[in-house]
Amino acid sequence: EDLAKRLGCPTSPSQLECLRKLPAATLIEVESGLDGHRPKVRSPLWPLMPNGPAIDGTESGLLDVPMKLVREGRFNRVPLLLGSNENGGSIFEPMLPIVLPGVRLPVKRFPETLDIAMRYFFQDNVSKVEAVYLQKEFGDGDKLIKRMIRDLIFMCPLRALASAWFSSGLPTFLYVFDFSYGLARWIGLGDFHGSELPFVFRNWLEFIKPIDPFQSPRRMSDIISCKWTSFAHGHDPNGGTTESKWLPGCQDIHGRYSAWPSFGPERFFYTLKAVPEVHGILADNYYPDDTFPRDEKCDLWDQLGMYMPWVHEEDTHSEKTLVV
Repeated sequence: EDLAKRLGCPTSPSQLECLRKLPAATLIEVESGLDGHRPKVRSPLWPLMPNGPAIDGTESGLLDVPMKLVREGRFNRVPLLLGSNENGGSIFEPMLPIVLPGVRLPVKRFPETLDIAMRYFFQDNVSKVEAVYLQKEFGDGDKLIKRMIRDLIFMCPLRALASAWFSSGLPTFLYVFDFSYGLARWIGLGDFHGSELPFVFRNWLEFIKPIDPFQSPRRMSDIISCKWTSFAHGHDPNGGTTESKWLPGCQDIHGRYSAWPSFGPERFFYTLKAVPEVHGILADNYYPDDTFPRDEKCDLWDQLGMYMPWVHEEDTHSEKTLVV
């Protein structure tokens, strides 16, 4: 109602009609705070991601939190291939000053930023998060924040979804992209969110090769292409047990590299490295040996992740916009 009022469509019988007549640009401007307004009730990632799916409880909309629906068996029962990138949170830490105007980076120089972010995102649950994400594990606050974003948004939801999918008796294949090619390492982002796309779509490979001549981007693209298309073709990223039925061009890939095991009680995942490896989710691994976060971290986000606060008190930190 607050948003509708700011858009000039207050509560009335014609409110819906009024909103539908507005230009899309007007909706984006006001919803993202470009009009200078910072609402008290807002998405945890406002204004970067000012909204999300609305759970309206209808069949034509969204009945409930998707993870709940999967656990209840109310989903489309098909094989699933899912995964994320080893450094999936690294490109989001520099965006913190957009969400929290006035905070300063890097955290190693401005440690108060970590405290502000913790209070903003987790409020009454700060102590629970701090008990699991200790600075002594990571060495500095920047690495902690990057890993925390990765685990909360990407990795731990993957563990939850893969576990629920497997429990429903469906083929499930989990991966982590961990290629670590030159540019990603040199700019300090590692295998950041989206860095796998050149290999998925076979774009820009000729530019990646000179940056890191010791890696083979085309070979990684071949691995991804064969694993993805084999899964789409026969529900098995390994191409199946009959070599004569492997897709054209994939004989070398399937024959050379480790088979990708399905997710199950052992909780195996496939690491997409120059030479792919098979690992299992562990209960007691620590940074930097945390290609996948340990159970303690994902247990935390299973508890808190779906209930991030949307109501925020007035911000107490400086309103100066400063990024270092």
